[in-house]
Amino acid sequence: MATSTSVKLHKLRKLIAWLSDQKGKEKEFISLYLPAETSVDGAVAALKQETAPPHASASGKANFEDNLKSILQHLKQQQQIPENGLALFAGTPNTNNPEKKTFFEEIAPPEPIAKYVCVVENHFELEPLRTMLRDQKIVGIMTLDAKEASFGVLNGERLEAAGNITSGVPGKSG
Repeated sequence: MATSTSVKLHKLRKLIAWLSDQKGKEKEFISLYLPAETSVDGAVAALKQETAPPHASASGKANFEDNLKSILQHLKQQQQIPENGLALFAGTPNTNNPEKKTFFEEIAPPEPIAKYVCVVENHFELEPLRTMLRDQKIVGIMTLDAKEASFGVLNGERLEAAGNITSGVPGKSG
């Protein structure tokens, strides 16, 4: 089990390194992060609102439209978003090849995606995935006062409430 997890993380690191090497001429690369609670229809509707950057050339706008179309087609085929969310990347790299090809990558992240993010740039926004791959310390947090105590776990940047108890001792009486 641990070996397959480490192999998956190694492959993910290699894919992130490959994606970070890809560069566009203009702002035409789309990075999309969808949390698990996002509906597919809601994500499609939000993406249909996206427009090409205002100062893009005709080829840049065409590349952006092709990238957006490939993401929309993929999302329409999805029944639902996986439990950790979904990261989608589409771009047309800047190469000397006259036959430019749009490529598309789907990544199931190792940890849950916290918020919806859509970035259009000349490179991919990979920081959320890199953050998930860093060794993160898990910290237990406890707060106390005279009547109650609360417990939580801080995992990276995510705080999860673990419980809340009361002492049952009445407060001051007059």
